[in-house]
Amino acid sequence: MSVGSEWPRCWFRNRVSSSPRPRVCCSDDASKRTGCPSVCPFYPHEFARRQSDLELVDYSALPMTAATRDDFDPLERERLRQFVARYGGDSSLLRLTDKELEGALGLVMAEQGRHVPTVTGVLLIGRESALRRHLPTHEVDLFRVPIPNYDRRAFREAFINALVHRDYSRLGAIHVQWTADGITMSNPGGFVEGVTLDNLLVVAPRPRNPLLADAMKRIGLAERTGRGIDLIFQGLLRYGRPAPDYSRTTSHTVSVALSGAAADMACCEPSLWKRSARASPCPSIR
Repeated sequence: MSVGSEWPRCWFRNRVSSSPRPRVCCSDDASKRTGCPSVCPFYPHEFARRQSDLELVDYSALPMTAATRDDFDPLERERLRQFVARYGGDSSLLRLTDKELEGALGLVMAEQGRHVPTVTGVLLIGRESALRRHLPTHEVDLFRVPIPNYDRRAFREAFINALVHRDYSRLGAIHVQWTADGITMSNPGGFVEGVTLDNLLVVAPRPRNPLLADAMKRIGLAERTGRGIDLIFQGLLRYGRPAPDYSRTTSHTVSVALSGAAADMACCEPSLWKRSARASPCPSIR
């Protein structure tokens, strides 16, 4: 073809069925910038994460249209009420009926004339079978073992942070691992847009899943101001241990290590000096 000529054009029409999720064609027409003079494919599963990072979509508030209220476990609903009472949550929740409680916490939402469970609802009080069927990305690896003294609030906040800030649009598990060096927790999904290792302690709170974060606060499991990370730092320093280590965090995973190193008694809170070094039960949110 001679210089200056145009490529021949052809037009076609293609019918695409409606879908609540983005669609792309096999030629990777949807693309994203890579930070250099090039682009790469932008796959459908990445849309949810990007929209969440930009605070355009709250993934935890999305309706699970294939689920019903029958997918809620009455025992988990009762356990949720016990959490509110035990951890000093919003006491007004205890006076609500089951349906009112679900509505107040955003566990259901109106969709096409019926109340449909949200992602938060299925996560918090869904039956195990419903979790596996409707939200296969929910997996968490847990265990209970005796561990050396750790500040319970620091442990709980680190664990709740992993639950609240993980990317539920990605497959993967939240891992909690105890070794001789300390406790390491990791969750799928890197820091949200605007949060870095350099500004972790000063940046304004930006939960990836706002509805889930709000529910956790009202239940009493998460720090009310959204500054749970401050409690993690304070808890380790209280025991005379190094600050939490987030250096292994990547764009796909947030990882925090709580050091189990011998306490620096000069920094350790005086009230802890006479405590026995014997193991104590692993902090629990149950």
